[in-house]
Amino acid sequence: MKKKVLLIYCVIIVCITALGQNGKFKNMTPLKRAKTYTELMRTYLKLSKDQTFKIEAINLKSANEMEKLKSDDISKMNKWNKAMKIQKQRETLFKSVLNKEQLDTYFKKKKEMIQQLKN
Repeated sequence: MKKKVLLIYCVIIVCITALGQNGKFKNMTPLKRAKTYTELMRTYLKLSKDQTFKIEAINLKSANEMEKLKSDDISKMNKWNKAMKIQKQRETLFKSVLNKEQLDTYFKKKKEMIQQLKN
């Protein structure tokens, strides 16, 4: 179980770093991170304008929660657990916006990234 959690954490870190062009993603404001991630999702998932608007709101909420988490004075394990909870909530909200095909694509890409890390 711990190995799975660590692997997912690594995937998230790799994704954020990759999105950030040489690690600059972490220095972006939550708004910029949300817009960047939304734009990637719009491209890969072929989101409609309405979906893009809703997904951006979800991403912004999550980015703001993650930003707040950075400054929390708690252990790394507690931060990790809270980050995983934020990610899970985000994906649950995605399910209310994306259609089945888009969700399948989203989770397929996520799974591919995990596989790349394993190899």
